[in-house]
Amino acid sequence: RVVPTGQGQRHTLPVGLPLPRCIRPTGRMILPKSMGISTKSLKHLWGRSGNRCAICRRELVETASNGDPDSLVGEACHIVAREKSGPRGNSSMSQSDRDEYGNLILLCNVHHKVVDDQIATYSVEVLHAIKQRHEKWVQDRLTNDTSAAKEPTICFRVNDALSLSGSAKIILQNVVVDG
Repeated sequence: RVVPTGQGQRHTLPVGLPLPRCIRPTGRMILPKSMGISTKSLKHLWGRSGNRCAICRRELVETASNGDPDSLVGEACHIVAREKSGPRGNSSMSQSDRDEYGNLILLCNVHHKVVDDQIATYSVEVLHAIKQRHEKWVQDRLTNDTSAAKEPTICFRVNDALSLSGSAKIILQNVVVDG
């Protein structure tokens, strides 16, 4: 049977098979709400957030153990809600802009709930500031300092340095010690 998708396309389904969950009996497709956020926006968000919650900086993928799969505890959260009735949803922001990278913040599942419940504390402005500060923190931690790569820094306590013998003293004399 031929099923219209509502976007001018048609899909042919074998007779006798049940309709997929995403297709209503009327033939219109039902897309999950999460389908609004593009893969590109999600990649930007997770990459620039360093796989960490913007509030508590917890890692957002729990490593697998004892044959169990990894557990994803991070969530892409809307700063201005997708729906007008949602947290911070009363905004003039267009519907399409609500699913873009600029309106998303990466949080652990606990802070997602807190942020959506405490909208007086976590306003749009506050969430944008948290996101900006967190992404700068990630960038600062991951940016390679080329001068540091050229000259390794080794620190010794004075007693440790005095107790070194022979070749270790010669090596230490050739090392630049900071701070």
